[in-house]
Amino acid sequence: MDIEFKSIDLGEALALCVKFRRDTHKISYGNLATYNEEEVVNWFHRNKAENDQGFKHIFVNGKIAGQLEFRSPIKEDEVTFGYIYLIYLAGMFRNKGVGKLAQEYMFDQFKVDGCSEARLRYIPGNVVAEPFYLYTGWEKSGEVGPRGQLLVRKLA
Repeated sequence: MDIEFKSIDLGEALALCVKFRRDTHKISYGNLATYNEEEVVNWFHRNKAENDQGFKHIFVNGKIAGQLEFRSPIKEDEVTFGYIYLIYLAGMFRNKGVGKLAQEYMFDQFKVDGCSEARLRYIPGNVVAEPFYLYTGWEKSGEVGPRGQLLVRKLA
């Protein structure tokens, strides 16, 4: 499998980024009732301007397979960590090892940035994300809050 992680140019790929975010929202919440495309577009522009390196499209054998959104390093309470906003894979690329490779790509970046752990949040009941995260070694931290369940993964 030939996998590439390419920086996202919002001028060319904003519609695709929004499409992937919409699909993620539907998978996480079961519907699009609370999805707000204007907020998503504004979030992309604001965060990409602050963190250009943390927005990647995933290509497998030359075909668009998904999207990564992450940030590092972040320092909080004497811990330096990388934060993952999104790991999205189109349906035909799920359960084929692409998600693990995408995680490793981000973990490698986090380690270069001096991070000792990775963090993310997901919505419990997300039947795509939850089994993947728990299978790949993430641990729940704290209680479920309004933004979902915090997961932590120590980086070796």
